[in-house]
Order: sequence, then structure tokens, then C-alpha cells
Amino acid sequence: MSISLLVSYNDYQRSTFMNSSSTMVGYMMEKKSEFTEYFHLKDANLQLMEENAKLRSMLNESQYEKIKSNEYVLDSNKIPQYTYRAAKVINSTVQLQDNFMTINRGSNDGIRKDMGVTNGTSIVGFVKDVSPHYATIISVLNKNFVLSVKLQKTNDHGLINWEGIDDKTVVLKGITVDAPVEPGDTVVTKGSSARFPEGVLVGTVKEVYQKPGSMHHTIIVNLATDFSAVFHVYVIENHLRDEQMELEASIKNEVIKP
Repeated sequence: MSISLLVSYNDYQRSTFMNSSSTMVGYMMEKKSEFTEYFHLKDANLQLMEENAKLRSMLNESQYEKIKSNEYVLDSNKIPQYTYRAAKVINSTVQLQDNFMTINRGSNDGIRKDMGVTNGTSIVGFVKDVSPHYATIISVLNKNFVLSVKLQKTNDHGLINWEGIDDKTVVLKGITVDAPVEPGDTVVTKGSSARFPEGVLVGTVKEVYQKPGSMHHTIIVNLATDFSAVFHVYVIENHLRDEQMELEASIKNEVIKP
């Protein structure tokens, strides 16, 4: 009662009390906002992933450019070739000989077998099996993963494969010894597998050597992806994949007669 009377009938004390009260209320509201924001980070992150997937699908490298004669048609005639779908990694391994991941997206979300997977910057793997709500991914750190790649500066190309030892590196083979290769050179996807667009980052050259009598380099590549910290990925749908696969299969199955 004394405090109430003091505040009610004295201008200075009333002003001081109101200022202190406002400061306290403001502080409490700020902390409440921070607390609420923290517990909504998951939803905000998923929203950003979905927005990024849509934006990536709109990039030039995700478009197929129609060609008429030997000249490129205007950009307005481009059609979407790649669509990106965001997904969360719910299980993964890095220490096995055949590592894999499981994501929380499946056939109900448009995920299909053999689609390429990235972390938004560099390669992660490709889809192996799909159920309505989940999909498993063959990681780059899997002996069954093979991908055609190229040196960014020269376009010389070969195949990468993991040898099951170091989860930070893969081996690149198939590039001839006359091709200039140096540590630090960038390695990217070649774009011929129909899983990935051309130019997706793979890593950088760590070491180059030649085995006795070999006509090709053996190149150790530092992977750009840290597979111990992959929590969200993008699954890439190539809308022209079936057409490419069907055409290539017809050549392989054709019997060439003399």
C-alpha cells in the first residue's frame, strides 16, 4: 500500500516506476521472442530448403536449351530439365565399406531410383531404393558408387570411385598422362550420367602419380562434401533422363552385323 500511494501521488516516483516497469516488460518480451524463435528454427530451416530447391530448379544450368540448326535459340525457349527436391537425412553411415543414407522423402514426393543427390554445393550420392515415404541413398563413400567427372580447367574426364579407406578422398582414374593435372585443380561432374547436371562440384586434386607402365594418371581427390555433417540434401530429377537411357540402351542392345 505504501508503494502504491508513493507512486500514485508523486510524479517523480511514478515516472521512475513506469520506466523501470517498461524496461522489465520489454526485456521479458524480448527473451520470450528469442525462446520462441529458437524452437521454430527447424520449421524455418525446412522452409528455406524448400525455397532453395525451387530457386535451384530455375537456374540456367537446370534448363535444357533447344537447338535449331547450329545456333542456340533465345533463352525464352529453354525448358526445365532439372528439378530439385529438398529432403532431410534421418540416418547415415560413414565408417562402413558400403555407406548409405536414408532421407524422409519417397515416391509420394516424386523421388525415384537413380536420381542424383547433392548437399546444395557438392555431390552426395544417388537414390538406390524408394518407398512411399522414404528413400535410401548410395553415398559417394560406397564401393558401388562410380561417376564420370572432369577436370574443370581442361575438360579431361575420367571416373571416380571410393577405395574404402579415407572418408575424405576418392580416386580419379582414366585421365591420360599427357593431361596437365596439379594439386588444387577443381573436379566437377561431367554431366553424362543423367544423374547430375554438368559442373556440380566434386572436390579438388590432392595428389597425382603414375603407376609403372600406366598410360593414365592416378589422382587422389579431396571431396568437397563432409559426409559426417550432411543433414539436409537436394534430390535431383532429370526430366530427360528416361529419354537418354532408352536411347543409349537401344545402342547397347543392338547387334551390329558386318
